[in-house]
Amino acid sequence: MQSELFYQHLWEREAVLVWVQDHTYYQGLFSTADLDSILRNEEVQFGQHLDAARYLNGLLETLNPPGQALPAATWSLYQAGCSLSLLCP
Repeated sequence: MQSELFYQHLWEREAVLVWVQDHTYYQGLFSTADLDSILRNEEVQFGQHLDAARYLNGLLETLNPPGQALPAATWSLYQAGCSLSLLCP
């Protein structure tokens, strides 16, 4: 698919599945396992390093609890429908 068609018809309108036979194709991308390792080994703070947010009735709702983003709390927010965003200074 040409990029012009993608942006005109699909970008931010529909989900797109990109299927490849090579299972190592996406191997270098950041994964949930990578985030879990960071949460377990580094001191990640909600609101400073990580945001947990979701849309409710069309409005963005940030659900950052105070303090450290411990794995159990972080994954609980994720399972409750929050997007997790690592913040870059």
